[in-house]
Amino acid sequence: MAQTSGTEGTLVLIPILLLPLLFLILRHFKILSSPFKSPLVPPGPYPWPIIGNILLLGNKPHVTLTQLAKNYGPLISLRLGTKLMVVGSSPVVAKEILKTHDRVLSGRHVPNVFSYMRSELDNLSLGWSLECSGRWKFLRALCRAELFSSKALESQARLQEKKVMEMVELLGTMDGKVVNIGEVIFATVFNMLSNVLLSSDFISLRDESVGGGLKELIRKLMEVCSAPNVSDFFPILDGFDLQGQTKKTLDLIGRISFTWADIIKERRERKGSTVLQDQDFLDVMIDNNFTDKQINQLLLELFSAGTDTMVEKNIAHIDSPIPAPISIGNNFFNCKNQLWFMENPQKSGTEEMLVLIPILLLLPLLLFILRHFKILSSPLKPPLVPPGPYPWPIIGNVLQLGKKPHVTLTQLALNYGPLISLRLGTTLMVVGSSPVVAKEILKTHDRVLSGRHVPNVFSYMRSELNNLSLGWSLECSGRWKFLRTLCRAELFSGKALESQACLQEKKVMDMVELLGTMEGKVVNIGEVIFATVFNMLSNVLLSRDFISLKDESVGGGLKGLIRKLMEVISAPDVSDFFPILGRFDLQGQKKKTLDLIGSISFAWADIIKERRERKGSVVLQEQDFLDVMIDNNFTDNQINQLLLELFSAGTETSSSTIESDLQQLSFNLQYSYK
Repeated sequence: MAQTSGTEGTLVLIPILLLPLLFLILRHFKILSSPFKSPLVPPGPYPWPIIGNILLLGNKPHVTLTQLAKNYGPLISLRLGTKLMVVGSSPVVAKEILKTHDRVLSGRHVPNVFSYMRSELDNLSLGWSLECSGRWKFLRALCRAELFSSKALESQARLQEKKVMEMVELLGTMDGKVVNIGEVIFATVFNMLSNVLLSSDFISLRDESVGGGLKELIRKLMEVCSAPNVSDFFPILDGFDLQGQTKKTLDLIGRISFTWADIIKERRERKGSTVLQDQDFLDVMIDNNFTDKQINQLLLELFSAGTDTMVEKNIAHIDSPIPAPISIGNNFFNCKNQLWFMENPQKSGTEEMLVLIPILLLLPLLLFILRHFKILSSPLKPPLVPPGPYPWPIIGNVLQLGKKPHVTLTQLALNYGPLISLRLGTTLMVVGSSPVVAKEILKTHDRVLSGRHVPNVFSYMRSELNNLSLGWSLECSGRWKFLRTLCRAELFSGKALESQACLQEKKVMDMVELLGTMEGKVVNIGEVIFATVFNMLSNVLLSRDFISLKDESVGGGLKGLIRKLMEVISAPDVSDFFPILGRFDLQGQKKKTLDLIGSISFAWADIIKERRERKGSVVLQEQDFLDVMIDNNFTDNQINQLLLELFSAGTETSSSTIESDLQQLSFNLQYSYK
C-alpha cells in the first residue's frame, strides 16, 4: 500500500470541515436552477441557492407578485426553498386553473404541521385529501346534501335569523359603549355553525376578549397552520419540527376536540333512541359510522373554514376601494397571504420574516449535522452490527484512526473484541482481527462477504464492472466466473506455473548478473526487484519487458505510472466517506485515475493492435495471455482492465514481500548461507 505523510492525511480534513456548506450549496444550486431550464415550467425570477425566492416576496407578497406578473406574465413560477410555487394572476389564467384544469390542479399542498397524519388524509380529510378518492367524493356529497343544498340552507334560515337577532339585541344593550364588533360577529358566526353541526352554542356574545376559550384555540390553530414554517420550504426537515409547529398543532387540535368530546359521547349513547328530535350534522356522521377521529377532523375543518374568514375585518378588506389593475380576487389573496406570513396578525410582516432569516442562514450546517447525526448514531444500536467506538457526527471515526490505523485497530480490538465496526463518514466498516474471525469471513461466509468496496475513483465505470473486472466485480456473475476460470487455467494452474518456471529463472538470473556488476556500489534493491517482478509478469501476459533493470529511479516510465495509480486509489478520498459527494470529485482523484489509466493503457496499445492484426496467421508461436484473451473475443476495454488489475495486484505486493525478506536476511546473516 502506498505510504502518505501525516500532512497529506491531514489535508483530507479541510474538505470534511467545509463539507456541510459546500454540499448543500452545490446540491441546492442544482435543484433550484435546473427546473427553470425546462420549457414546461412557467417563467419567473432566478432563485438564490438554498432559499430560492423567499426573501424576494418581502412583507407584501401580493404587491411583489403583481410586479412580477408585469415582468414575467400572468403565469409565473417561484421557488420557496426547494418547493415550486406557480402563481396565476389574471382572470383568464384563473379560469384555466379553477375550471378547465380543476381536476388536475385540485391537489392542495399539505402543510408540514399535518405531516403526522399524512398517511390518513385520504380517509379523514375533506380539505387536505391528496386525491379525488371514493371517500373524498362521499364526504363532499354528504356535506353538499346536509349543509349546502337549497333544502339544507332553507332549514338553517330560521336558526341564522335567530342568531342575528341575538346579536342585534346585544348591540342594542351596548348603546353608548365601545364594542369590539369583530369579536361579536365572530361569536355569532361560530354559534350559527356550531348549532348546525352540533346543536349547541360554544361562545358567549358578551365575551369580547380576543384570547378567550374555544375562540382563541381556533384562531391560534389557524395562525400556526398559516405561519411560515421552514419545514414547508425544505421538506427534508420534516422529521425535526425545528419551529415546534407540529407539536403546537397537535396540542391545539387535542384541546379543541376535547370541547365537543362529551357531546359526541352522549350522541353515540343515545343512538337508536325512540325520542324524536331534529337531527344535526353530528347525528348524520354517527349514522354513517364515522369514527371519533373522522368526526373531529371534519368538524375542525368546517369550523376553521367557516368562521374567521367571514368576520368584519376580512369583509372590510374585500369591500375596500381597490385601485386598478388589482381585482377583488387579488385583494382577497392579499388577506390570505397576510395571515400566511404572520403568526401573530398584530406583528408586522417584517418581524415575522426576520425570525426566519437566522434559520435560513444556519440551514446548511444545521441540516447536515442533524441528518448525519441521525444516520451515524442509529446504525450502531441494532444488535446485528458489531460493537465499536461511538462515532462523531458527520465524520464518524475518521479522526480516531490516526496516522497508524493498524495500531489503532489493534487497540480497539482489545477493547471491543475481534470483530468491531467503525464509521468512516457515512460508510460502515467492519474489521476482523483474529484468525477465527478471518476464517469465518474468508472461508465460511466467503460468498456473502466477497463483494469488495469499489472506490469512488472507479465510480465512472461502476455500471460496467460486472462485465469488465475480476477484482471489482459487484457479484459472482457468469462473466466473473469465466474470468476466474480463464486466469486459473492460463496463469495459476500447475501446468501454467511449470511453463513459467524457465521464464522466472531467466529473469532472476538477469537480476543476479546485474547485481554482480554493481559490486561495491549502492543499489536500490527495491527498484531492481520491482523491475524483475514486473518483467516476469509482463512476459507471461504480453511476452515483453517493460522496465529496464538498470533504471533505479522511483518515478520513471511505466513503473512510476503504476505506483502513482496505486497511491491515488489507496489515498483517503472524502467521496468514499460520503458517497453522496461522489459526482463532485472534490479532491480530483477521479480525474487523476482516468489520466493514469489512459497513460498506462497506451503503453501496450500497439502490442494489442499488432496481435489483433496477426490473428489467424499461419506462423506458429507460443501463445501468451494476451493471445488467449483475443481468442476469447475480449474487447480492448476488457483487456486493458484485466491487465491493469493483474499488474497492480502482482507487482508491488510481490516486490515488497521479497524486499522485506532480503532485509530480514541482511539482519540474520546465518540464514543467508543456507
